Amino acid sequence: MKTLDLLSLPWEGPVGFGEYLEESELCDLSSRSVVQMTESILGGVTNPNDAARVIYHFVKDNLVFMLPPSIFTKASQVLATGGGDSVSKSVCLVSMMRLARIPARFKVSIADSSYLKGLYVGIIERFVPKTMVHLRPEIHLKGRWITLEGVVLDRMYLEKLATILNDDGPCFSLGVADKRPLFVLSKDIENWDGESDTFCQSTCVLEDLGVHTNVEEIFAEHTPKKVQSLIFSTVVSPSITKNISRLRMI
Repeated sequence: MKTLDLLSLPWEGPVGFGEYLEESELCDLSSRSVVQMTESILGGVTNPNDAARVIYHFVKDNLVFMLPPSIFTKASQVLATGGGDSVSKSVCLVSMMRLARIPARFKVSIADSSYLKGLYVGIIERFVPKTMVHLRPEIHLKGRWITLEGVVLDRMYLEKLATILNDDGPCFSLGVADKRPLFVLSKDIENWDGESDTFCQSTCVLEDLGVHTNVEEIFAEHTPKKVQSLIFSTVVSPSITKNISRLRMI
């Protein structure tokens, strides 16, 4: 793949970071919808720091937290769906950052799926995989790599969680996995300053699979078997996403 220059921007990408600006199968930068949406939200932005904040908040709040039926979701598909989890929202954020000439990559891990407890009930629990692939997007700004895991949970969902979860201690349910009280992590996520790391699912990580420019190959290594994938896409994902929607309406 090659670095694409599809947007007219008043800044250039940094020298020596070409691989983190390239298109891939999932980061389909040349897709019309990805180009048009990135161009639209960056209208009037004059520097990469402001661009990073705009993209972060767009992906975080305009693409709602949900569980997509497949981990193989292109950025254009995430935009069309209107939501995602750590994997799909990371793919979308990395894609839009790269279009904005901001180097972006993935931190990959295997996560304990029990941080989703409360979003699956009854017989569905039998079909939820014990572990899942987890992504954290990282962008390079001001001379360092910044982790933006906080992009996963949208503002409206966090506000609803504040009325449900214990606000005084660690969180490990309903899609949150963090040692901090909810109000602390919510503040950090909502008020990202363009420099700090943001986290919301840090304590669910079981195995670190390293930092990767792209994730297609590692996804192929960790793809569930056909029957498991079918059950996930037709039973687990719809059920959890439906319960997330119900929670939002409480």
